[in-house]
Amino acid sequence: MMNQVRANLLCEPKITPDEFNNIKEDDFIKKIIESAEEFYNRKEEMLGSEFMARLEQVAVLQTIDDK
Repeated sequence: MMNQVRANLLCEPKITPDEFNNIKEDDFIKKIIESAEEFYNRKEEMLGSEFMARLEQVAVLQTIDDK
């Protein structure tokens, strides 16, 4: 599961193996979302909001083209 999160969202929620085994699904989803938002915000801070918006646009258009 964690490998899928890393591969698809390029982030890794901060969770120990014990927590992973005992966490509720909703709480796990919440941790994934928080981790993805933190990753996005760091990238946007590094690259600038205008450049990130352009990257998002290119990604959406490429996905549309692929479909």
